[in-house]
Amino acid sequence: MDETELDPCPKIHVTQEEFEEWCAPWRNSLVIHVLGKRVAFRMIDNKVQREWAKTGAVRLVDISQDYYLVQFTSEEDYKHALFEGPWFLADHYIVVQRWRPFFTFTASKTRKIAAWIRIPGLPIELFNDKFLWRIGSKLGTMLKIDKLTSIQTRGRFARICVEIDLQKKLVSQIDVLGHILKLEYEGLHSICFNCGKYGHKKDQCAQQAGASIRHFRSGNRG
Repeated sequence: MDETELDPCPKIHVTQEEFEEWCAPWRNSLVIHVLGKRVAFRMIDNKVQREWAKTGAVRLVDISQDYYLVQFTSEEDYKHALFEGPWFLADHYIVVQRWRPFFTFTASKTRKIAAWIRIPGLPIELFNDKFLWRIGSKLGTMLKIDKLTSIQTRGRFARICVEIDLQKKLVSQIDVLGHILKLEYEGLHSICFNCGKYGHKKDQCAQQAGASIRHFRSGNRG
């Protein structure tokens, strides 16, 4: 009988080429989660098929703990789902984030989403891709510049799409050569990230207020 002790954490050999090959089918995939509400698989699948399956097939995979993987055969559909939000289901916000290798549920709690950000009153001399990418890189992971912005036909504001971390405080303004420019996050101003509903902010959430009252009463009884 072999009495050699087993390695408590054996290293499994995988080449970079193998890993890239195994990741390839999932590159055009998104991870989604409905904030504040447990929703049946069929209800989410109906939403995905209706809203996102425009030019190709879309496959929904339940990956546990109320997270779902959405796999696209069409890159156009993938970009539509990623960039054209915000999306809602039963009045609850759908967190949409890009799939990454080694996605885990603990890491997913960062809740990174693609958000459109406006820069009202941006001086015309700053309407260029280099500058706008520089802004996006300070806010998160820069994804896209609105086409109308890039050709300077929308003079009222610039518009960029950035992957941001909702667990971090959103940047509300930037400093350019001593001039302060305000930022506006489309669709995020009225989303409660406590209960997941649209129409109020976290500090106005009735669920959070109720939980605080229950906690206070419980503490007094102690």
